[in-house]
Amino acid sequence: MSSIVRCVVALSVMLLVACSGGGGGTSVPDVLNTDTKSPVIGTVFTDIFHYHPSTYQKFGIGDAERIEYTFSVWLADPQGRETIAEAYIYNETSDAYYQLIGGVDEVTLDTHYDAVTSTYQIRGSSETSPDSVNLRGWHVYVRDNDGNETIREFSLRLPGGDNPVSESVAYSNALSTPPADSIPALEAMTVTDNALSFSVDVANEFFRISFETTDTRADTYVVLFYNNAALPNYLGRASTLTSAAMNDTSPLMANTTVDLVLPWSELDDAIDPSAINGIHIVLLDEGIDYNYASGNDWLSYLGYSEFLTL
Repeated sequence: MSSIVRCVVALSVMLLVACSGGGGGTSVPDVLNTDTKSPVIGTVFTDIFHYHPSTYQKFGIGDAERIEYTFSVWLADPQGRETIAEAYIYNETSDAYYQLIGGVDEVTLDTHYDAVTSTYQIRGSSETSPDSVNLRGWHVYVRDNDGNETIREFSLRLPGGDNPVSESVAYSNALSTPPADSIPALEAMTVTDNALSFSVDVANEFFRISFETTDTRADTYVVLFYNNAALPNYLGRASTLTSAAMNDTSPLMANTTVDLVLPWSELDDAIDPSAINGIHIVLLDEGIDYNYASGNDWLSYLGYSEFLTL
């Protein structure tokens, strides 16, 4: 994975906190604990990102995955976290496999550990199926130094955070023949299909952003800002938590035009409005309580729009 792609991944994970209600601290997780000796596994939170191809194309990457996903899980052991020897996530019907701890690569205890939420977080995608992901048949496996093992089965969540019942696959808009019992990922809006536009009024110090989502599952959105470098640099974001103008346009209504007038005064102080040249509009589903970070919501689906420039 290139350093540029790593930056996109890091930015994606940041949206979890950026679009939530704030707060902090970890509450007691819903753990699976088979006995007093075996490792324990908490609730697995998942998200699915649907990227418009321009998300990576603006960095000169033309063949990146359009569907990516995150796992966030709390792991522990009665003898202490440091006694966990190996942990990984796998899917029983595909070749998907993600090493959290140990393994042939000797992944350290802290490589995928987030100290703020006390969870292990890892991103995934498929080189063989870049436009889809299995929702069911996932497992977390944990083994400690004494050979005690725990396995927890889980599913990737549906929009709004529910577990799938009959749904088997989530797919991008690039998949021409979706399998039966599949669902589309959250809409990755385009100029053609969603009337996207982006302009600036320098004299009156505001940006005008317009769009119309057709996805009834989209609840709100954020705007990501970039400069005009050959490989655009991320400058910052605006959300309904930081912008009164954006808050007035949320929650979203499908097939209804959003005409946002975003004053420069509602941008983060670290953002220089004159440096902004491009944006992504990221649709978000309705968040669910993220019990590993009290007061924060977890977003299960996100859709990155086509890249817009002034």
